[in-house]
Amino acid sequence: MKIKIVVLCAVFVMAFSAVHFVEPAAASTPKGYLIDHGTKYWTDSGDGSKCKVTWKTYWYSKNVRKVYESYYGKDDNGKWHSYGTQLVTMYKVSKTKMKLKYQWPEAGVNYISYIKTKMNTRNFYWKVYRPKISYVL
Repeated sequence: MKIKIVVLCAVFVMAFSAVHFVEPAAASTPKGYLIDHGTKYWTDSGDGSKCKVTWKTYWYSKNVRKVYESYYGKDDNGKWHSYGTQLVTMYKVSKTKMKLKYQWPEAGVNYISYIKTKMNTRNFYWKVYRPKISYVL
């Protein structure tokens, strides 16, 4: 009986020490959940070139969403070439105000704007932002 108790205690000690070492690795993973992704194609009205945008949208919390967008253009040989990426972060900062942070990593440019809206980030994304994704660059 004493051996079973000692073995059981040893198993618990090993399990808790394993959790202790695994926890910091789990904290470094991204917290966002993929909620939407897609691709849109269109023809540029200026020069008639073919364009494409792909995006992934992540939900981080009730008040924060991030949209990662990549823009592409088609050359004369039919190959797609990247024109750049954009990260848009939506924050609901008050009952009537939303903060939009635009980042272009290749250019090192950040831009912040505030919009007066009563919509939360979910409704704003689906009703306002997502339908206009192909026009944002």
